[in-house]
Amino acid sequence: MLQRARDEQPAGILQIVIEGVRRMIDYQDVAYASLYLDRMAAVRRALAQDDITLLRETARHLALWMSYEDTIRVADLKTRGSRFARVRGEVHAGSDQLLAINEFMHPRLEEICETLPAGLGRWLMQPHVVHHLVRRLAQSGRVVTTSSLRGYLMRAGLPRAGLSR
Repeated sequence: MLQRARDEQPAGILQIVIEGVRRMIDYQDVAYASLYLDRMAAVRRALAQDDITLLRETARHLALWMSYEDTIRVADLKTRGSRFARVRGEVHAGSDQLLAINEFMHPRLEEICETLPAGLGRWLMQPHVVHHLVRRLAQSGRVVTTSSLRGYLMRAGLPRAGLSR
């Protein structure tokens, strides 16, 4: 995929396209990255000449749109072991030091409903007592320490609860 990107895209946008390919592979798979490159090729063909600024912005926005980070995706990204290692390195914490990561969570009612099974999500979106209660509880965010067992299990439980794509 990376070689295809190098072959098909101008040097001025290559860094963003390569990052888009990596993002698509991480988000789904190689076939999805190929679809991203197909769409970029179609945009490039539609232009009379290469407009680097337009191509760069298209590559960036297309990658973001094709890898929408819903609550399940965010939970997956925030509970990866590689993230904990990266943060540990960023703060220069030694292996003998404890590291606590505090995340601010503020899912809106709509995001909660999108995470639930379709029928339950549609029901919760209808105005009734439970709807109003959940909306009130979701109004203000909360801080979750994802490096604690409780916080980690809260985040990690979303993708494993059968709610993933």
